[in-house]
Parts: sequence; C-alpha cells; structure tokens
Amino acid sequence: MALVRRRRTAAVSLQYALFVMEESVEHRVTKAGYPAGTARATRREATADGLAEAARRYAERYRGAPPP
Repeated sequence: MALVRRRRTAAVSLQYALFVMEESVEHRVTKAGYPAGTARATRREATADGLAEAARRYAERYRGAPPP
C-alpha cells in the first residue's frame, strides 16, 4: 500500500513539475536579463519546421490536400 502511495505521489509531483516548467524557464530567462518571451520564441523557432511538416502530413492524410 505504501509503495502505491509513493508512486502516486511521485507521478503527481512529476505532472506538476511538467505543468509549471515552461513558466519557470521563462521566469529564469527574464531574471537573467533577457526580454520577456525570449524562451518561448526560441522554442517556437526551434520547432517551427517540424510542426509545419507534421501539419502538412496531417492535411495530406486526413484532409485530402494534394502534396505541395
């Protein structure tokens, strides 16, 4: 019983940490002197190509859009 409780507590702790991670990183970057929104913009820029490719594949498969 105690092992199940510890695992559940660990899972909830991990879930909370993941939920607040983005804002925590943004706060630390702002504290370091960068403008607000820098971390978010950097993540968006880093993943833009992959997200665009995924959107293209989705449209091609489920929306019947012809390949470009």
